[in-house]
Amino acid sequence: MSNVKTDYNFDDKKSIEGNNYYRLKMVGENGNFQYSNIVLLKVAIKGINITGIYPTPFINKINVDVMSNVNGQMNMRLFDNTGKMVAVQTKQISSGNNSVAFDGLGNIAKGFYMIEIRSGETIKTQKLLKQ
Repeated sequence: MSNVKTDYNFDDKKSIEGNNYYRLKMVGENGNFQYSNIVLLKVAIKGINITGIYPTPFINKINVDVMSNVNGQMNMRLFDNTGKMVAVQTKQISSGNNSVAFDGLGNIAKGFYMIEIRSGETIKTQKLLKQ
């Protein structure tokens, strides 16, 4: 172990609404280890939060992992690099973690795309590559 102060960052994209507990496992060069104190973080989900979009590059479908604070509909639109919408799907989501597939994408051309996820007033976008 070291007495040198070190700052750490971690973005937990799979956290859940409510209490989340974290701690560090610190391992020395000799293999000895110790745990940090446990830290409590309270997470409040507002709207939707995209926790994963995969695979990238994609071939015929995109999987979208989403956390939501309400039951409802999620609209997914895919745009090519000129801004033309090439695919659209609407899925039902429930409060909590959701995993949905944006499928039927095997016939679109290879290249760069932008996916837009919309639920209520929340809009999220991300660039993707089609293989």
